[in-house]
Amino acid sequence: MKKVLKSIAETIFTIYIAIAVVVFIPLNNWNFAKENGFVKWIVLGEIVPTIQATVWPYYVYDTFFSKNISDKDKDYFVATMSALQVFSAELSKDKPSYNDAINYIEVAIQQANLLNTSKIEKNISGFTVAFNDLKKCLPDLKKVVLDKDAELFNKISVNLFQWDEFIQKNKDSLNELFFNK
Repeated sequence: MKKVLKSIAETIFTIYIAIAVVVFIPLNNWNFAKENGFVKWIVLGEIVPTIQATVWPYYVYDTFFSKNISDKDKDYFVATMSALQVFSAELSKDKPSYNDAINYIEVAIQQANLLNTSKIEKNISGFTVAFNDLKKCLPDLKKVVLDKDAELFNKISVNLFQWDEFIQKNKDSLNELFFNK
């Protein structure tokens, strides 16, 4: 009986380690390099991701069941919204700086592309679709400013209004989620 239990424990431990080595060490190294850059990955790449891989069940749980949003995703969302607000404010000036407006929209595009919406979607249904629709129209918004294309603006304004309606409808949930209010 003792041999059987020992054999079962060894098998479970071997499977656990095999999953860590085959799946989670490469995955964590890839994510670490993608999020932190090549230089940090070279310096810390074998330490941090390997430690994370040894506790892979925590990360599996966090990915599929937790509703907590990472600080990075909060920052990406807030930066995207802030850039869009400053973009809008710049264009509403008597003498707007179109170069500044373009810079703000580029920041919004960059930050929006970094945002992982999966955890937000778990908290606010419909967020991913609404945010992706907004993201799709940001490059066109840049073209509108560069080319002063009113027809293109009319085309994308539907997405902008839908995003605004989504924000207004979910204002309390968004404030609670991103600002703990």
